[in-house]
Amino acid sequence: MPKACPACTRPNADSASKCLYCSEPLASSPLPVADADESSELAPVPVADVDWHLIILIPSGPPDDRMVESLADAAGVSPYDARLSLASTRPKVFRRMEGGRSARGLSGQLQASRIPHYVVSEQSILTLPVSRAQRGELKERALEVSLDGRALSIPYEDMLLCVRGEITRENHNERKLATAKGANRSLSPGLLLHLYSEEASVAVEVDPESFSWPSFGQEPTRSALLNLEHFLDALEDKTPGVLVDRGFDSELPVLSRAGDGSDLAQILSGSSSPGGVLFDNEDQFRFYARWRYRLERHLRQASR
Repeated sequence: MPKACPACTRPNADSASKCLYCSEPLASSPLPVADADESSELAPVPVADVDWHLIILIPSGPPDDRMVESLADAAGVSPYDARLSLASTRPKVFRRMEGGRSARGLSGQLQASRIPHYVVSEQSILTLPVSRAQRGELKERALEVSLDGRALSIPYEDMLLCVRGEITRENHNERKLATAKGANRSLSPGLLLHLYSEEASVAVEVDPESFSWPSFGQEPTRSALLNLEHFLDALEDKTPGVLVDRGFDSELPVLSRAGDGSDLAQILSGSSSPGGVLFDNEDQFRFYARWRYRLERHLRQASR
């Protein structure tokens, strides 16, 4: 029987000691499944209402031995793992902690050791809505996008962050999920882009495969990748201070079942392959992009 990962809630084989998707240690209790005669899907996983906080390490150059020793002692990790975490050239989520008090405790120890970091509530990240843009245009003073039929104007001077990421897509057999026979085949990867103003009320999401591209001095091509790169180049010309983050491509993929509204999900639902269901890491990208926004906003405000 499959059992649920306590961190990402994905089902894993009963014999697994670590989560196949996020490497979290697994408990021995299995996850109940629906009767095979009733449904081929796994039963819903109950998720506890826990006040999670993230400890994000901020790059500060090559770490010295004092910083490595301090992080190892404070976080209970090996000096080798501490050095790897501190040597990263991009921001990394170092730890996900239950409760604000425990997060603040570790933060205090890191602060005393002068290890640059940021503490943020996971709930504050998740409450920022994500809205898919249908089209956009680079005007003289602002980027104008259409979100679910309403117009949003982002002045270039307010533009803070663009997060670009490659999306992993796989077709899985859900009845054999987390087993060697569960992965049917890898599919063509996708791309997503998130746009954030400094005081964003929404994460503007661009899917280059469905976005109605404007002209940026050159006509849109048949390639979604080229259109996205042309768009980013044109946007950077308008907003020299904007940060373009591409770090998501270095994250280990954590797959979850694609939404029913996905075009690929609808295509695969009619597949003759029994149990074939689309999984992707779009939710992982949306979470990554939003915590990067919260961090970048914090750094921008702290620098003033």
